Amino acid sequence: MAARFPDQIVHFASCNKRRDIKTLSELLVNIAKTNPHATEMNVLVVGMPNVGKSTLLNSLRSFGIAGRTAKALQTSAQPGHTRTLSTRLKISENPLIYSYDSPGVMLPFLGRGEQGAERGVKLALIAGIKESLYDVEALVNYLLYRLNILDPVSPAYLKVLPEGSEPTTEVYVFLEQLATRLGMRVRGGDVHTARAAKWFVEWWRREGSLISASAPRSIGRRISRVLQGGDPPGGLDDAVHHPGIHPSRMGIRL
Repeated sequence: MAARFPDQIVHFASCNKRRDIKTLSELLVNIAKTNPHATEMNVLVVGMPNVGKSTLLNSLRSFGIAGRTAKALQTSAQPGHTRTLSTRLKISENPLIYSYDSPGVMLPFLGRGEQGAERGVKLALIAGIKESLYDVEALVNYLLYRLNILDPVSPAYLKVLPEGSEPTTEVYVFLEQLATRLGMRVRGGDVHTARAAKWFVEWWRREGSLISASAPRSIGRRISRVLQGGDPPGGLDDAVHHPGIHPSRMGIRL
């Protein structure tokens, strides 16, 4: 990096390592001291969503401000928590240094075709990018597609459906069953499928991904052979070859 950008100062740091934060704080102080006639220095923090920009600034305050410092910027596990340019935040008293926090910026190009579409859906499911870029029912659709492939006989989502439910590839059938199981209804008595879809995505993040990771290896090996044109599907669930929920059909709103 130094060879590629000789006029820039490059410093790699983790906000979880105090030594890195201390080094970065000292670096900012040294830059400010090279301009002794300036009454203050202002710094702008820019980066991708959900990488810890606000956390970094909170950590820098603990080195630049004497005594105990309260957390000045709110943080979140979800991307997009910081929505506007923040007010100035003092991160050093001597010399005087202020910083601005900014919303995450990202060029949402994740590749072309099916691979790019699937990367986007996966990132949305793990909160790497804002899930609001996608229709939440489309995310549930993709989850059904993947979970049915992992275990067509007893997919992980059966644990949250009414007792006796069968595996399905139909997202609306699934969401109606889930909403019924959770007692989610709108005024008039109809099931609230949109609310059930959000609940299911959160459930998968909390525990569903761990459950699905324990699918029997023998099933996984047989599915691999089917997808490679080997054994006939036989009793495998239709989701293995279900075209309607492939990631290439996911719709992104930009």
